[in-house]
Amino acid sequence: ADRMKVTIASLESKVRSLERDGGKQGEMAKMQAEMEHLRKEAAAANRRAQQVKDEHVASFDRVKELEAQLLEADELRREMHNMVQELRGNVRVIARVRPLLPGEDNVVEPIDKETLAVSIPELD
Repeated sequence: ADRMKVTIASLESKVRSLERDGGKQGEMAKMQAEMEHLRKEAAAANRRAQQVKDEHVASFDRVKELEAQLLEADELRREMHNMVQELRGNVRVIARVRPLLPGEDNVVEPIDKETLAVSIPELD
């Protein structure tokens, strides 16, 4: 009987030990599942970071391209502005008129809608 009690106590101790180990295994399985979940989240975060980095590089390249276009357009604008200023000066020179001298009152007479007669007055 004592022997049976000792055997029963030993078996109960083993059962408690196995139950503790079983609890640890369940806890370990939970931790492994959580670790796998965190690995997946980290991989997704790395993919997103790479995507953001790629978008940043593309945006930076686009900004450089637009800056180059802006410089080119600004240079063209300056050239055209200078050309307009030069043409204005040429028009002023061509269209410059001096005051009429005495006797130059009627030197231009219209012949028809498209023709003018210009007479050269004789100077005294």
